[in-house]
Amino acid sequence: FSDASETGYAAVVYIRCINTDSEVSVTQIISKTRAAPLKRVTLPRLELCAAHLLANLVHYVQSQYSSVLSIDSTTLWCDSTVTLSWIHTLPYRLKTYVANRVSQIQELIPPSSWRHVSSADNPADCASRGILPSELVHHTLWWHGPLWLQLPPPDWPTSSFSPLDDSSLDELKPVPLSVFVAASQPPWDLLTRFSSWTKLLHVLAYLLRFVSHSRRQEHHVGPLSVVEVRAAQLRLFQLVQRESFPDDLAALRDNKNCSIKLQRLAPFIDAEGLLRVGGRLKLADLTEEVRHPCILPKSHHVVNLLIDHTHLQNLHSGVQLTMSLLAQHVWILSARSVVRSRIFQCLPCFKQRPKPLFPLMGDLPKARITPARPFLSTGIDYGGPFNVKIHNLRSIRHTKAYICLFVCLVTKSVHIEVATDLSTDAFIAALTRFVSRRGLCTDIYSDCGTNFVGARNSLQQLITSSGKLQIHQFSLGQKINFHLNPPAAPHHGGL
Repeated sequence: FSDASETGYAAVVYIRCINTDSEVSVTQIISKTRAAPLKRVTLPRLELCAAHLLANLVHYVQSQYSSVLSIDSTTLWCDSTVTLSWIHTLPYRLKTYVANRVSQIQELIPPSSWRHVSSADNPADCASRGILPSELVHHTLWWHGPLWLQLPPPDWPTSSFSPLDDSSLDELKPVPLSVFVAASQPPWDLLTRFSSWTKLLHVLAYLLRFVSHSRRQEHHVGPLSVVEVRAAQLRLFQLVQRESFPDDLAALRDNKNCSIKLQRLAPFIDAEGLLRVGGRLKLADLTEEVRHPCILPKSHHVVNLLIDHTHLQNLHSGVQLTMSLLAQHVWILSARSVVRSRIFQCLPCFKQRPKPLFPLMGDLPKARITPARPFLSTGIDYGGPFNVKIHNLRSIRHTKAYICLFVCLVTKSVHIEVATDLSTDAFIAALTRFVSRRGLCTDIYSDCGTNFVGARNSLQQLITSSGKLQIHQFSLGQKINFHLNPPAAPHHGGL
C-alpha cells in the first residue's frame, strides 16, 4: 500500500499467509516514510513518489524472501487514480519527471499488479498523515491491513479508474501534429517576382498572348500593342482584387452589402469583373476610368509598383501630384499615407531633401536691443531703379528714380524717400527730408558694397572717397555717427 500527503509519503508491505487449516493471517513486514521535499510539489507527483517507494520495497522483499517463502502473487494498492493512470501509460508519452519514475516502477513491478483502494482502507494513510503513539498500539488497520484481506482474492475491491484520467493529462507531452491545408486559390508568385511595373505588365501581356495563341483565338507577332498592354493591366487589377477583396466580390455578386470600408465608395462590378467606384459622376463627360476608377488595396506589392512607376514617370513628383495622376484611373484605399510612404522610400528624392544645417547666430547689435525712440538708430539702403513719368504742361518725360529706405533698428518702422539718382547730393537731400520728418538720428548704418539696386558704376559714385567725405561732413554737422558696413557684408548692419 502507498499513500502521500502534503507533509510526506509512505509505503507499507504485508504478507498474507494461509495455513493447512485454511486460516488466513496478514502481518506487516516492512514500511518506510519520506518527508515531502522543500520545493513545493503537486499532490499527484507525491503519490507517484509513494508508489515508487512501494515498488522498491516490494522488490526488496521479493529478493530477500524468495529463498525462504514461495510467493504466489503480489498486489500493489494505491488510492490515487492519477498515479495509476500514469503507471499504465507508456513513459515516452509523459513529461520527464513523471516518465523517469514510471519507467522505474514498470521495470520493478508489472502494471497489471497495481490496483485501486479507497483512502479509508489504505493503511499507508496512517504513516503519510501521522497518528499518535497511543493510537498506533492498537491500530488494526496499520498492523494487519484492511479486513477484506482475510477474504479470498476474488472478493477484494475492484479497481475503478480509467487509464487516461482528465487530471493526468497535464503531465502528458504535447504531441506535434502536422496539418496540411490545401488553399482554394494558391497564391501566384508572379505578382511578387518583379520589382518593376513595366516588366510585370509586359510579362503578363506576353502570357496572355501565349494563351490566346494556344486557344487559336488571335495571332499576334512582334512588339506588344497598346490594346494588349491595356488588357494585361485590367487582368492584373483583377488578380489583385481577387486576392484582396474576395468577400466583397462575392457579396456584390449575391446583391449583398460589402464591407464597411468600401460601402462609402458605392462599389459595383463592371462587365469585365472589376470592382469600381460608384460615385456621382455617371453623367459627366469623362472617360469610364475617370468616372469610375478601379479600387485597389492599400497594402499590396502591385500597388507599390504602380505608385513607384507613376512617381518616376513624372520626374519624381510629390505626394499631391502623384495622387492626382493615380486618381485618373485607380482608387487606392488610404492613398495619401501609401503614396507618402513610397515617396519617402525613394532614394533620389531622399538625397534631394537633406536636413538643412542651422548655424549658431551671433549676438544682436546693441542698437537692436536697446529701447529708444523710433529712428534713433537707423539703417539705410537703396532700391530701384524705377521708371517714372514727369508731367509738364505740354509734355511727359520718362526718367529713372530710386527709393531710399530708412529702417528703425528698434521698432522696424520703415520710412521711404525718393532719390532722383545715386549721387551724393541726392542722398543728402533725402536724408535731410528724413531728419526733418522723423528727427535726428544718433547712428546710421549704411551698406557701401555692391548690393545697392542699380548699376554698379552708378553705385560707385555714392561710395567714392569724395562722396564719403561730403557725407561725413554733413553727418558731423548734424551730430550723427555714420557707420559704413564692410563690402559684401550686409549682415553687419544688424538687419
